[in-house]
Amino acid sequence: MNLVYDITTDDFQPISFGDSYLYDNYGRLSSFLKFRLSSNEINRLAKPVLNATKQIEWHSAFDGPMHPLDSFPQESQVDVEKQYLELLKKIERTIVEFRNSQDKDKEQWSNILSLVFNPADNKLLYNGKDWIFMWGWQFRNKLIIQSPEFNIPEDPIEQDTVQSEIVNTPELQNELEVEMFTHPDDIKKDELAVEEEKLVVDQIGPITPVVPQLRKRISFWERIKRFFRWIAYRLWGLMMLIIFVLLILCLCKNCCQNKEDCSTFENVDKELKRIEDRVKERCPEIKSEPASEH
Repeated sequence: MNLVYDITTDDFQPISFGDSYLYDNYGRLSSFLKFRLSSNEINRLAKPVLNATKQIEWHSAFDGPMHPLDSFPQESQVDVEKQYLELLKKIERTIVEFRNSQDKDKEQWSNILSLVFNPADNKLLYNGKDWIFMWGWQFRNKLIIQSPEFNIPEDPIEQDTVQSEIVNTPELQNELEVEMFTHPDDIKKDELAVEEEKLVVDQIGPITPVVPQLRKRISFWERIKRFFRWIAYRLWGLMMLIIFVLLILCLCKNCCQNKEDCSTFENVDKELKRIEDRVKERCPEIKSEPASEH
């Protein structure tokens, strides 16, 4: 992969997930997306690498260097954002599917995907030909194509930026009412646009990114507990195999065990006989005394 961009950790705040940072899960994330996205779409996900100078280096399969999308003309920005939002729609289907599942692993993946593919926390990079996006940090990004459901119109329509920033004042409201009264055709167009927008929401559903939780510190014993629990969940088959092998070894040991060893008793008996012979040699009268009594 090519180094295409870098940022400093002092400028942005990383997003936490569980007991680690979100950007540490690039390997798991890319492996998971291989079965759901094309290779070209997976390459849109930039690979973060933390270097020794506390900078995040972003690597990509595309050529570098890359620059933030907002440094390019607006026409290029709109075209790239349309492709980016199409990718979000495809990911949203997986998020909705996993969110409605009862499987805890799928529920966790739903939360991870919601955090990774959050437009507010994605920074788009562009080299004039290919684009990628940075993730895992709170970039507070804002797209040019603004829609709560991330709906992409077939024909880009220029919107009045002044009207989107109208302040709720009585004078401006009166001017707006006069304009609406003098242009009834525009009112019908707006109503049709709202109805089409609602249909898109019903079919796709809005993207509801999960709010990142604060990173909690866990104790030493809690880490040990999680380690053994991870072993029990992931390596239960190996544990059963070890127990089975130990059981077989115990049975074989009992079956192959030799009969009782009598060599110790034989040695004791020989020693007793030797002592008895020495006693007879030294004290022969001991044998005659019991005979005279009888």
